[in-house]
Amino acid sequence: MENLYSTIFVVDISQNPDEVETVTSRIQQLIEDHGGIIKKIDRWGKRRLAYLIKKKTHGFYVEIEFSANSRLNIPKILEAEYRLNDRVLRHMTYIISAKELAQRARSASKIARKEAESVPVNKAAVMEAPPVESAVEEKPVEEVVPTATEPVVEKEAEVSQAFPEEEPGEPAAEKEEESK
Repeated sequence: MENLYSTIFVVDISQNPDEVETVTSRIQQLIEDHGGIIKKIDRWGKRRLAYLIKKKTHGFYVEIEFSANSRLNIPKILEAEYRLNDRVLRHMTYIISAKELAQRARSASKIARKEAESVPVNKAAVMEAPPVESAVEEKPVEEVVPTATEPVVEKEAEVSQAFPEEEPGEPAAEKEEESK
């Protein structure tokens, strides 16, 4: 049965940055020699590790996707190579499930749809177009100065006469008797 595999490994580049190509080509050669077909090689680049691995803080990440017959047992061969190679800090090989393939197809179709919706603007056509003059005349904006608020003051005075303030502790009825 033909399976699609993905192997991800982190290479120590502290001594020699060219080791990435050496390790990647060795893994690629192992896969092809044992009957696998490489679909994609993705070099993620140098990244900071989440935690120290063999006293290292950075590593170079590489992902290789390949298809192989499950009877060939290529993941076991890769596992042995990773363990023997001191330059590989961490590794992981797994089977890509149908669910993950469906998710990749959906995300690829979304990206394609977004690219199709965005219409590229021809810069030459925009630069050649004459400027559009507006038919509306521009008038200077006049500054508005607030007017006096005398009527508002009168209204406040009327309100205070209609509702005299009560002092705390004195009922309103006693105040009315005193005022008479």
